[in-house]
Amino acid sequence: MTCLRFAPARRAATLNRLRLPAWLALAAAAGLLAAPPAGAAPAASAGAPADLLRNPSAEEGTLVSPTGWDTTMSNLPTVRFAWDGEQARGGARSLYVLNTSDVIPLWHNWSQTLLGVNHLGGKELTLRAWVKTRAVTGKAYILLQAYRDTVLVAAGKAGVPRLQMRQEMNIKPADDPQIELGWARKQISGDHPEWTPLEVRLYIPPSTNAVIVRGGVVGLGEAWFDDFSLTAGPARPERPFPLGKNLLADPGFEGNLDDWDFSMPPVEGLRIRPDAVPHSGLQSCLIESQRRWQIEVWTHAFQVFNTRALSGKRVRLSGWYKTQDLNNTFACFSIYATGAYGAFRPVVSNAWSGTNDWTYATYEIDIPANTYTVWARAVLNTGAGKVWFDDLKFEVLGDTPKPAAAAKKKAPAKK
Repeated sequence: MTCLRFAPARRAATLNRLRLPAWLALAAAAGLLAAPPAGAAPAASAGAPADLLRNPSAEEGTLVSPTGWDTTMSNLPTVRFAWDGEQARGGARSLYVLNTSDVIPLWHNWSQTLLGVNHLGGKELTLRAWVKTRAVTGKAYILLQAYRDTVLVAAGKAGVPRLQMRQEMNIKPADDPQIELGWARKQISGDHPEWTPLEVRLYIPPSTNAVIVRGGVVGLGEAWFDDFSLTAGPARPERPFPLGKNLLADPGFEGNLDDWDFSMPPVEGLRIRPDAVPHSGLQSCLIESQRRWQIEVWTHAFQVFNTRALSGKRVRLSGWYKTQDLNNTFACFSIYATGAYGAFRPVVSNAWSGTNDWTYATYEIDIPANTYTVWARAVLNTGAGKVWFDDLKFEVLGDTPKPAAAAKKKAPAKK
């Protein structure tokens, strides 16, 4: 099936809901859609898998625009994208992004979006890129996402913005069918003056019809990206997780948080950062907000498990929390999943408000069958205040308990 891509002339119009939460479009975290290919993708070398990206090394283009690549749009004067002719790993060009303000948390990135990729279902994609950074106080990253989004595909075929197509299809925001089926990010902190390789792999569920590739920064600093590649191969066999094993990387937040991902609305004064107020060790993860937000949305630190091995399992997220001045809001643990069934959003059974010293909490749910991706999340809801998390654990407890069989009716006694 031919992949569809939008023309860059529609950049401003296409900035709406490419990532799962609707508010995230406001953050310009969703990359805009790339220009249509002038021809077939470059042929791969003998024996090598074909590269699915258009212009992966950013060598082709016109004037100041690299062919096939687009950028997020925040309308902020503190962000600059460039098709750099001075820094390159191979060839003569690279993709450059600079952010000089972190007052509002935004993900600024170069991107390509491939639509109509149903033929990739059941395969594993590998995204590779090279990055170098300077004065980065946040993160530089590559990100690979898989979606089931019939509205976006229809918009691509019609050549109109996604929001316009959704309105033409008479779909209300609450009924939007977009489902994020897969998510794999690799990020690095600090200065990397030499070209550094990054790689992520992602299983593509059978119902996927859109794939998005990104390279960018969050927080202050500048980064160069070069020599991307996106290839498809057979999916690796899944192995069951040992019961009781902590599946989280850096569960005590003792590192630089490169193993953790963050979801934040574009709100001034909102921060997620390591903090020297630990339950144990040297630091914890602090989520703080200076005021109540105008939109009702969660912000959270999370880790994503792109695996079918959690399907049909009972899991637990546990750990320690500490709160301060959560007077009109709450914090909680949450587990979210997507699969062949759509999205699984279980009700949060335990939430915390007010001011509390370090307290232990647990949250258990049953992951539905036919699940592809699970998010384990430490959450602050809409509102001002602070919450610290430390010493977290995400584990498999066993198979999902089967419903008890209905009691058999006793046969009537013979007379």
